[in-house]
Amino acid sequence: MSNMSKTPSFLECISFNLVLVILASVLPQRMAARDIYYRYGSHTIIYEVISEEARTCQTKAGVFHENGTITEGNNVAGTVTIPEKIEDSYGYIFTVVGIGECSFSHNTRIKSIKLPKSVKRIGQWAFSTCSQMEEISLPDSLQLIYTGAFAGCNKLKNLEIPFSVIFINSRAFESCYDLTKFIFPNHKLFEDEEDPLYNLIDDITFFNCRNLKEIIIPQSIGRIGNQAFQYCYALTSISIPNSVSFIGRNAFQDCTSLSSVTIGNSVQSFEEGYNGSEVFRGCSKLKEIVSLPTTPPLYSSSAFSGVPSDAVVYIPKGSLSDYSRSWKNFKKFVEIDVPKYSIDQSNLTLEVGETKTISVKKTKVGKNVTEGCRLITIEPESGIITLNLERNDKESEITINGAKPGTGVLEYYLENEYGIKFRDYCYITVIDAGNGVDSIISDDHTDDSSTIYYDLNGRAINPDNVQSGIYIRKCNGETKKIIIR
Repeated sequence: MSNMSKTPSFLECISFNLVLVILASVLPQRMAARDIYYRYGSHTIIYEVISEEARTCQTKAGVFHENGTITEGNNVAGTVTIPEKIEDSYGYIFTVVGIGECSFSHNTRIKSIKLPKSVKRIGQWAFSTCSQMEEISLPDSLQLIYTGAFAGCNKLKNLEIPFSVIFINSRAFESCYDLTKFIFPNHKLFEDEEDPLYNLIDDITFFNCRNLKEIIIPQSIGRIGNQAFQYCYALTSISIPNSVSFIGRNAFQDCTSLSSVTIGNSVQSFEEGYNGSEVFRGCSKLKEIVSLPTTPPLYSSSAFSGVPSDAVVYIPKGSLSDYSRSWKNFKKFVEIDVPKYSIDQSNLTLEVGETKTISVKKTKVGKNVTEGCRLITIEPESGIITLNLERNDKESEITINGAKPGTGVLEYYLENEYGIKFRDYCYITVIDAGNGVDSIISDDHTDDSSTIYYDLNGRAINPDNVQSGIYIRKCNGETKKIIIR
């Protein structure tokens, strides 16, 4: 705990904004930021102008009262809705594109909050220690979640992360005690071509999430940061995908209910750069470790301190001598066949009432292996799934019928004779064909002869990455809704 930094107080949060105000006062007027005190319903919230030219703004810490006082954390209460547009005293209309740093931090009166579809970023500590907030509605436009954005929201029960999110910073959900399930977006987080491992679960992201029982980590994550899941007491199993190369120090320390861990085949070490260890320290109920790398991941002796020495370690066939020589904490190793299979697509979009199939290619399964699937809903009843269980070792098909609009994750698994499940996921979106685009969020293209695709939320999509689904296509100045099958 000594390396943990303290959640900033309101005064610490607001001091940064005061510095900005002081700087603004000495800069030329055309560069000075200004605030808008806007009343929406029963609430008055301060907004900071980001760009006069683009007419954009974000929420700012503090709320203005008629007597001229400003109370901390925008001291609004109950159910709060942030509007998409606000109007200043001059009649200019501004779009709310962000929730600024510390905007609602330390507010103990908010019960729920709804953000508009225009919001793209949530600043650091924006909702930190909103200890009574039980629900927040995050829009599909959201892309960036900064440090400690929801830290200390210990009653937050319902948190659905949009697939649009591309960046989740450290401590984002620290001490969200009531958070029970988390599903990462199925794409790389803030991809950095020079450092592919930047796609990570950052340090302390879920630290002290005491009731987190289920988390899905997709094949887009490159590493798991230090203390990422430390003190997640309710976590019973974790499947680390093959894309992960490093697991940071104390990542799963004192996950006292953790009984099963699957380590993907790309993991090289349990502490990046050997700066620490104790990855699974204190996991006293850990009885089953499935380690898929043929070369044992490197670790120090304290990595499994407190883990029962009689835990069974399942390893790929042919790797027994290497594991028994290097993993000296354990006495029992079992060599297993590792199935080889792949889902033909990781994302699927279909309309309400439409039926599509997903193929699972299998080049190696093994004896006594069963298969199955389940739908993990993010928004309820996003689809109905049936699995065609033809006894075929080379291919299976999963049929999905869109029941109602929503999103979910299909988990496909193979289970071997030891009860070990090997998993893969497909992210599913069910849409109403009657929905369209209200506005285009971004259009950086100036050449009308080029073809641009937008999803139904109005976000531009790289033409090289367009998969099956429903899109808006703009070509030669003409815009049409199209279906790509």
